[in-house]
Amino acid sequence: MDLQCACPTLKRHEDAFLVDHLWTFKQRDADRTLRTNEQLLERMLGIIKHSDKLDLPSNPYEKKRPTLQEYLATLTEDTLEYDFDEYGVSSLQALPLSPHTQTLSLFNNNIENPGEITTLLDTVPHLKALWVQGNPVVDNCVNFN
Repeated sequence: MDLQCACPTLKRHEDAFLVDHLWTFKQRDADRTLRTNEQLLERMLGIIKHSDKLDLPSNPYEKKRPTLQEYLATLTEDTLEYDFDEYGVSSLQALPLSPHTQTLSLFNNNIENPGEITTLLDTVPHLKALWVQGNPVVDNCVNFN
C-alpha cells in the first residue's frame, strides 16, 4: 500500500511514531517497574531489539524531584495538570487546584476519605483524568476497585 494513500498528511521521508500502549507508566517509575516485572521487560526488549536508535546520553530518571513545598510554589491558576504522586497527601482539601484542572495524579498517597474525592469532582468540571491507585481509599471503598 502506498503510504501517501494511507496517510495523506505524512510527507515522504518524514518520521512516523508508533505508540505501543502495552505499558503506561510514570517516567520516574519506569526503571523500577522494568526491574521488578520480568514479563514486561521481556516484551519491551522484544520491541526495542530492532531499534537502531542510540540511548540517551544520561539517565533522565535521575532528575531530583522537588519537595511538596517546592512543587506547590511552581503552580499557578493556569495549571491544568497536577502530579501529587508520593507526597504523603492525606487530604484533598488543602490542594490548590485550578477550576480548569484537566489531570490530577495522586498515586501512592494516604487518601482515605471517598467523600473528599467526590467533593473534588464537583470543583473541577474539566477534569479528564484522575489517578488514585496506591491510596487506602482504593482498598477500603468498593467504588474505587
